[in-house]
Amino acid sequence: MALFPALASDPAVSQTTERDLVGYGRLAAKLGSGMPDGRSVIACLVEGGGTAPPGQVAPNFIGKDLRFPAGIRTFTDHANMTGTLFFGGYSLAPGLREIDMFTAGTWGENVLLHRGTPLEVSPQRADVESHSWIHDGDTPELDRDILRRIDLMVARDDVLVVTTLSNGKFTVFPGIPSAAHNALTAGVSSGEHSRGGPKTEGAGRLKPEIVVPVDVTSKAAPVVASAGALLIDAARRNPDWKSADASIAARALLLAGADRKPFPAWTRTPDRPIDAVFGAGQLDVFRSYHLLSAGRAPGGKERAFGACGWDCAPMAKPVRFYFFDVTPSDSGEFSAALVWNREIANGLKAPVWGSLQARIPRMELRLYKASGFSVGAPLDSSTQRDAPLQYLRLSRLDPGRYALEITTEDPGTPCAIAWRCAP
Repeated sequence: MALFPALASDPAVSQTTERDLVGYGRLAAKLGSGMPDGRSVIACLVEGGGTAPPGQVAPNFIGKDLRFPAGIRTFTDHANMTGTLFFGGYSLAPGLREIDMFTAGTWGENVLLHRGTPLEVSPQRADVESHSWIHDGDTPELDRDILRRIDLMVARDDVLVVTTLSNGKFTVFPGIPSAAHNALTAGVSSGEHSRGGPKTEGAGRLKPEIVVPVDVTSKAAPVVASAGALLIDAARRNPDWKSADASIAARALLLAGADRKPFPAWTRTPDRPIDAVFGAGQLDVFRSYHLLSAGRAPGGKERAFGACGWDCAPMAKPVRFYFFDVTPSDSGEFSAALVWNREIANGLKAPVWGSLQARIPRMELRLYKASGFSVGAPLDSSTQRDAPLQYLRLSRLDPGRYALEITTEDPGTPCAIAWRCAP
């Protein structure tokens, strides 16, 4: 078996564009010429393996600056399909121009992550990575090493990494790269993807975190990655939104904006805060952008914000409140996502790298009714300990004042929160 086998080939991209199913057309109609398109973002596409002659490059890649840091050209039918959805003609961020292309083997071993070696993870220059490949079957030690190296890269280099799952609801949950704590894992809205959550590095975690209305899992990762690129590009265009270009902010915005309406059986509990099959819900880039455009809401002060808002900043103290008002026109479904990163440290003496140590800073998220700047009755909580994510969802908030509370045992930890209340 190859070290990093690719997923089976997927059907060609349909002529019915998937991007209009996730709010892109609605957003483009609203923003017009002001539509963000990803042009300020550097992308990275990682594929399972195999190469093809340059003549097989999809026509809609013309004008793209495709780079091959490992010297291996990764153009296959599968790469053409995922690239088309990530940065080509069907992308949510068609302005993406600069793209690094890797096979999974070169990305994971001898160029970037240096899996199973005494070398430090190389710097990643990309802002967003898309991974439509899976692998399982190595030793637990090697699997643990690469997952921790992925998490280190995300946190250190501020990269939005999007992975996916196997096709079919009875397939085994893949270990690599899907089980990475700091990656956003995408499934399909039909639920026809691996279930049961990771078995490696913290069993009991729930993945995927988000789903996409596409027919196969290989399409899910590039669609979500392009949505992240759109939001990061939008944040960079507005000086008041600058802190939202962080990868943890993009994750929070995508999850808080996800739509659960397509899933009547969607459910959660405080210690399992997202649905076991559909995560936070279905990608909706219109809702996520609407959240971003509400503007930053810096918490920790006696100041009330609107029914939508976000923040991205280290936890200066053990507790931070966000007070917000819901008007009659805002009253409706409520969602909130709190995102941070698992921390990875070298277990050996530099410059030798290995025995990587992992810890998840402790954070919890709660929602209260409020009066003025006093907290009242508790309404909901998210308290899971196995993942750097807390998530709230209520079917309705009535008009009034509310307060979100973040608590942590690890002050100084960077985190991002986004919330949304709307009919």
